[in-house]
Amino acid sequence: MATIKQYRAFKANLLGYTEVEFTEFRNQILPLRKKRTWSEEECNYAQTLIDAGAGRALQQLCGQKHPAVTSILGSEEIAAERMPKNELEGHIRAVVKGRSPEWIAKYVAYLNSESSPEEFDDSQPKPTGTLSTTKDHFAEMYRNGGEGFRRVVNEQLVIAAGSDEGPE
Repeated sequence: MATIKQYRAFKANLLGYTEVEFTEFRNQILPLRKKRTWSEEECNYAQTLIDAGAGRALQQLCGQKHPAVTSILGSEEIAAERMPKNELEGHIRAVVKGRSPEWIAKYVAYLNSESSPEEFDDSQPKPTGTLSTTKDHFAEMYRNGGEGFRRVVNEQLVIAAGSDEGPE
């Protein structure tokens, strides 16, 4: 029963950014918690999890001071993403609705820069709830977000740029 509780906690920390089945958790992830040092193969597997957006979940499962986790992620606690994946996708759909692929490309460049909202060349009318002229909370969240968060944002923006309607 404890394994199921650990699995649920691990999944909750993923916030939907990646999927992990129970058998993978039980057979591959949970054993990592019990080992103080990991083999190269285990480190590569952990890095794959981290790249998929499971760094915080792995850190929470093993503990912030776990030597193998610390060697990969460092000793600082990884902050939770501020928005679950399904909410993030909805937000992106609202931002890009009715936008041209050129605008979306400029928006991607803006997100991946250190530019302020004033510097963003937004020749189209702004959709409701995006890009104030003083502070862009979404851009800050993106720039400070984890790998999984940024991956989902970029995937959704690429999808939107390739369609007339944006992501559905």
